[in-house]
Parts: sequence; C-alpha cells; structure tokens
Amino acid sequence: MGKLKLNKIQIENLQFDQIRYYIIFILCAIMPLHSMVIDKAIGNHTTGLINLWRDVLIFILLLIFVYKKNRLIKFQKTSIFCIFWILINLIISIPFSNTTIYLALNMARIYIMPIILYLTVSSVSLSREQYSNLINLFWIQGVILTIFGIIQVFVLGSDFLINLGYGDNGSLNYTYYIGGFYGFQRMVSTFSSANDCGLYLSGLLTISIVSSEYIHEKLKKVYPIGLMIMFLGIVLTFSRTSIIAVTITAFVYFVKIAHKNINLQSVKIYGTIFLALLIVGFGIDILFLNMRVSKMIASSFTSTVSKTDASFLKHLEDMYLPMFDVLKHPFGYWFGTNGPVALSYLGRSHTHLVESSYWLIGYELGLFGMILYFYPIFYFAYTYIFGKEKIVYENAACALAFCDCIAFLMLPYVASFEMPFLMFLFMGLNTHRVSKKNRK
Repeated sequence: MGKLKLNKIQIENLQFDQIRYYIIFILCAIMPLHSMVIDKAIGNHTTGLINLWRDVLIFILLLIFVYKKNRLIKFQKTSIFCIFWILINLIISIPFSNTTIYLALNMARIYIMPIILYLTVSSVSLSREQYSNLINLFWIQGVILTIFGIIQVFVLGSDFLINLGYGDNGSLNYTYYIGGFYGFQRMVSTFSSANDCGLYLSGLLTISIVSSEYIHEKLKKVYPIGLMIMFLGIVLTFSRTSIIAVTITAFVYFVKIAHKNINLQSVKIYGTIFLALLIVGFGIDILFLNMRVSKMIASSFTSTVSKTDASFLKHLEDMYLPMFDVLKHPFGYWFGTNGPVALSYLGRSHTHLVESSYWLIGYELGLFGMILYFYPIFYFAYTYIFGKEKIVYENAACALAFCDCIAFLMLPYVASFEMPFLMFLFMGLNTHRVSKKNRK
C-alpha cells in the first residue's frame, strides 16, 4: 500500500508539473505580444477584462502551489512578506491619498503578479527537454520580434501603429523618435514603447548567450546570426539603458566564463557573420535611407557622451536625487501616487515623479518595501558577479537579474508587467528547486 501510495503521489506531481509547464510556456509565448495584439488589436474591440489573461494563468499556478503545500524557503517567505507589505500600503493609501481606486489596484497588481509568478514557479521541476524548449522559444522569439520590428519601422511605418491605437490624437508622441530625427521611428516591435522593447530583447539576448548549450542542440548553425539580429534590434530601439545593460552583462559573462572556452574557429565564424551583416546593414542605410540610421546612432551617442541630451541628464539625476526624498520619507509617499503611470492619471501636481525603478519602489513602499522587493533580485545579481563558475554557468536567472539591476537604475521598468517577467520567471526556475539531475 505504501508503495502504491507513493506511486500515486509521483504521478500526481508529474501531472501538476506538466500542467504548470504548459502554463509557463503559454505565458512566455504570448507575453511579448500582449501590448500590440491583446491590448490594442483585440482589447480595443472587446472588454478590458481580456488584459487579465496573464493574471488568470498566474492565479492557476498559485492554486496549484497552495494545493501541493510546498515547503517554503527563505526567498519565498520574503516574497510573501513583500506581497503583504504592498497590500498594507494599498489599503492605507486609498482612503487618505489623491490616488484613484483603479490606479492603486492596478499598480498593486503590476507589482504583485510577477512576485507571485516567482513564488509559484520556484516549486516547479522542469525536465531538461522542457527547459530546453523554453530557451529555444526565447531565441526564436527574439529573432521574430526583431524582424517584425524592422518591417514595421521601414515598411509599414508609423501609420501601422497609429491605426492599432498607439499614440494620441492620430500621431505618435516624441518618445517614439530620436531628437532631431522626427518622423524616423524608434523600433517598438510588438511592445508599447521602444524602451520596453529594448529591455525585453536584452533579456532574450541574455538568455540566449548564457543558455547557449540548449540552443546549440537544435539551432547551432543559425545561432550566431540570431544573436546578432537581436542585438541589431536592441540598437534600433535606441534605448541607451538597454544597450548599456546587455553589453555589460555580456562582458561580465565573457570575463567569467566564455573566455576560458574560446574556440578560434567559432571566433572566425562569428566575426565573419558580424562583419557581413554590418556591411549589408550599412549599405542599405546608405542606398535607401540616406544614412539616417547611422546619423541617429551618432547623434544619440554624441549627445550622451557630451551630456547635452535632456532625457539622459534626467535619468542620471534620478539615479541619486530621489534617495534624499526616500531618506526624508522612509515609509514612502502614498501608494499609487508615484511615477509615470500615476502621472498619466493624476496629473503633475498630484504625482511624485521618479524614473529609477529603485526609487519608484522606495516612493511606493518605503525603505522596508525596497528591501523586500529587491532582496532576491540583488542576491541573484550578486551571484552573477561573485558566484562560482558552476553556479553562474547556464544560470539565466543570475544574468537576467544583473542585466535588469543595471536597467532599473535609469527607468521605471518595475511599473510594467512585461519587463520584470523574464527575470522573476527564471529566478523562480533557478531557486535551487529545479532538479539538477534533469538539467545535466
């Protein structure tokens, strides 16, 4: 009887793991399409409830997690405390602040759902094949999103986005363009903004670099071309934050891991492909685009280095100036009255505007909330820099956390559902609950 009972438990666990794998795969496959397809193309013709599809899937993962009664580990406990802290701030803020109920609830949802994803996924054990399928999905996704983004910019044009509902009053605002080149759009692909597109592609590129072993098994011949296409996509978003974050992440990985396994033949192949793509791209820019892309890249670079770009200067100031406000208000400002999302609902006079993700959480949840939210993230990022090679190697969670920690310095990515998604997902999959045997 004991053996039969054990077999039933094992079968049940396998069934639940299979269900959770399918849910995770669906989330990963559709997540980057949400803004353009779900929110704009479908959402504009249906009820706004369709935007909750991600919440429904994550809630199913939570129900399975609760049913299985998994033993909690330290990071999961931290996540639960963080969720409760967000809810406490939400409850206090609604009756006493200028925020609206919808805005406050929506911001709480945006902060909480990725944390719940991390909490629930950290108890999932994937087989090597399942994990490999996810990694290959992300590589393919990065290539397709970039190719579509390029087609949208250079073939379909801005009218395509406007007809889908992007922008206001029949035009795209200044954030879709580089200063001095109005009319020549930054690449957004299927996302709501160029900056969001840049960071998501940076995440996909980071995963593809760190977990290259899994991609080599099926797509080895085209793997380097895919990497270069993704990096081209990041460049065409003209998101300096994303370019800096992914470049530093790749450099650290090379210094710690890749340089010890250099294959001269691979270097020649990668170098030849990169040079060929560069020549082709530059030729297209000269012949058909009047060198606009080259001029935009040069303009963005020189304005950044010379510190003449107002946007870049604002990002630099937001890296440290809000610290003094957080120190003066250690419990934060009223929840739901901070950052660019609140600005669009409440107006400038009722909003504490801040760009950095770190200080946005500080404004929303105070110092204690900052610690709860970022502690697991900092742990993985720290491991990426100082961890042993066998821990860092193939650990996409550490690389993603490190990449996002850099990006969080300058932009409020935590106020977007999609941006922390990849990081929290892989943090969950790599919280020492993924079976090491299954991944060898």
